[in-house]
Amino acid sequence: MAKKSKALAVPSEAVEVLPGRVASRDPALERMIEQKLAEMMGSSQHGIFEPFFQSKAIADAIRKLETVPQQRKWHIYFAEWGCLICGRQDRRYSGLGMCSACYRRTLSRLQDIVRRAEAERPEQAPLRDLQDVAREALRPTQKALPARTRPYVTKAERKTERKAQREAERETATSDRIAARREKRERYVKTLRYAVEQGLTAREIAEKYDPDFVKDPEAATQRMQVALYRYVPPAVRAQRKHERSAHREEMLRQARHLHERGLTWREITELLDPEGFATDPKAAMARIITGVRWLSQRARFKAGFRNEKAGLTPTT
Repeated sequence: MAKKSKALAVPSEAVEVLPGRVASRDPALERMIEQKLAEMMGSSQHGIFEPFFQSKAIADAIRKLETVPQQRKWHIYFAEWGCLICGRQDRRYSGLGMCSACYRRTLSRLQDIVRRAEAERPEQAPLRDLQDVAREALRPTQKALPARTRPYVTKAERKTERKAQREAERETATSDRIAARREKRERYVKTLRYAVEQGLTAREIAEKYDPDFVKDPEAATQRMQVALYRYVPPAVRAQRKHERSAHREEMLRQARHLHERGLTWREITELLDPEGFATDPKAAMARIITGVRWLSQRARFKAGFRNEKAGLTPTT
């Protein structure tokens, strides 16, 4: 019966392992890893032994870049030829092609060698990052800021402070709204007073400044009359009313004089009230005729009153 071989069967097609992401390390460690990898990938035959008694960081980095056959080369070596030191195969495998006893003995010897070499080696300053060196160099030129201390505040005090802050914000918002409304009302009052000083009637002012005049002219005129009564002083309203009355009376005197000269009422209206005549000729003519009659009646009433006061009797 054929004796079974203790060698491990290795598949002919090995699966490549993608290298993982290596965390950021010390620059000196990076350079050492690059050197070891260059030896492995170059023509030197020493690279095939790696990682061979390297530090944990370097060994882990090299293993991440190795293929599966490269990572298992020492396992296969021990299974085929036994321990790298004693050549025995009946002991438990420990690592790097050695059994447990040879691995411990070799590890102890190497650690003793490294310990004695480090003791004989002069001390060197540890590697430092250039950013840390630059910060330390610039630290004396920077002005030291005083430490910020925060007083202890209880929960009730914080609650009271937040409540006071909200009340202050509400008061500020309310005062801003009041100020905005007051400013808007002042502009509105100035506009009304200017319109009254220009001799415009309540209907004319409403037609000019009220956007809802087209929907309901009568309601817009009534609103404007209320606004004029509220915001325009009585003295100003009386003065403007007197000026309008004087202007209308002068126009009616001119109409009566023109009618006495032989002009028709239509021609007089078209001459003295062109805007009203263009809008509604009949209504404009009726206003002119009614005003001239009222002016004549008032003149006769005043003449009779003066005669009665002077003790004269009217002649028939």
